[in-house]
Amino acid sequence: MAKNNEPKHKDKANSDVTEKVLHINRCSKVVKGGRKFSFSALILVGDGKGRVGFGFAKANELTDAIRKGGESARKNMVEVTKNGTTFPHEVKVH
Repeated sequence: MAKNNEPKHKDKANSDVTEKVLHINRCSKVVKGGRKFSFSALILVGDGKGRVGFGFAKANELTDAIRKGGESARKNMVEVTKNGTTFPHEVKVH
């Protein structure tokens, strides 16, 4: 029996999400040979239809931190209720 080589965890719903980098933090550690840098990234993803997610990841390379944050954000997507094009929420005024 022939098996399909496509990964089973691939989701078509995640293919149309947009990704935005909210914040990049560079952290340095002083070692004997000089400074060693590491990066953390906060990423926001959304599909424009009411599903959003955010991810936070750390890595020694900036591109790895952004990639890991995007993967984490796609795993943690939640549905946000909308009323037309606005988000209904309660407003408290003093």
